[in-house]
Amino acid sequence: MGGVCDPRTAGERRDDADNRALAITLAGSQKWLFGTGELDAFATNGPRIRNITGTNTTPSLNPRKGDPDTGIGGSADEVSIIAGGEEFQKVNDPGDTASGEVIRFAGPNRAGR
Repeated sequence: MGGVCDPRTAGERRDDADNRALAITLAGSQKWLFGTGELDAFATNGPRIRNITGTNTTPSLNPRKGDPDTGIGGSADEVSIIAGGEEFQKVNDPGDTASGEVIRFAGPNRAGR
């Protein structure tokens, strides 16, 4: 079975014992782990990309994998910055006339800031 990267030039591919994950090693150091539901950096507090449908309160991109309710999510034509499971800031499609705003602060205590 062929590897994801050419081990002679970029790295190597390693499957775990149960073939549920794929580790990428570069220059002798493990860098990324492709799991069944996420892509993780090996760094202790590194980023995570989750294989979920992100929402305005559930991020699919986490800058720190140990903090799953903080990151970037959103819905159709919107991107949300989420902290602690609450939407902090939203960027809307400029053609969205429903809100009349392109960037707004969200949340019960953050409106208008």
